[in-house]
Amino acid sequence: MATSSHEKRAQSLLEKHQIKQYMDDIIYGFEVEHGKPASDIFLKTCEKLDVFPEEALVLEDSEAGIDSAYQAHIPVICIPDLKNPDDLHQKRCTTLLKSLDEVIEYIIKSNA
Repeated sequence: MATSSHEKRAQSLLEKHQIKQYMDDIIYGFEVEHGKPASDIFLKTCEKLDVFPEEALVLEDSEAGIDSAYQAHIPVICIPDLKNPDDLHQKRCTTLLKSLDEVIEYIIKSNA
């Protein structure tokens, strides 16, 4: 997981929703020189996990995150939170989904 959130907040949310055990590693914004919309955080995550950017997938809810993934050449799925991305950012996404519940189904259909 790559997040710009503060470590304490991210850890709290992962524990609250009982998903921390599903994370191989977590990269925080303070670990990179440039935050989103720069690509640093996603490229560092790929490097740490030994994954090529084109083999990764980013799930994002913000335009800054979409820009970051786009600059890193990582496919990005947007799940809007507070607002839908503008037209430019929608074009930078592989797809827009309404909720995280749709991600697995989308991946399965994409790989069929």
